[in-house]
Amino acid sequence: MISTLNSALSSAELCRQNNWQVGTQLIGADEGYGSTVIQITAIGEKKIFVKTISHNGVSPPYSGYKDHETSWFLAHREWKPLSKKSFFASLFRRK
Repeated sequence: MISTLNSALSSAELCRQNNWQVGTQLIGADEGYGSTVIQITAIGEKKIFVKTISHNGVSPPYSGYKDHETSWFLAHREWKPLSKKSFFASLFRRK
């Protein structure tokens, strides 16, 4: 797996290199703010679109946001494919 943190590759290229496709859920830790879970909804030539599934074990704060897609830049933190085990662990992680 190619590291995403501080990568010079575009987010779309990171997805291709790591074999992440539309529907893949990724988890990334944000120091001091907890883990964020995203789901890839589109992969373009250089950019990707995602929707936020949870942040620090909590669903997005208001209705409509959960289904909101946004352009995402993967190089700001280390992202890994989400397994059910890591998802449930993120829900119960304490600060």
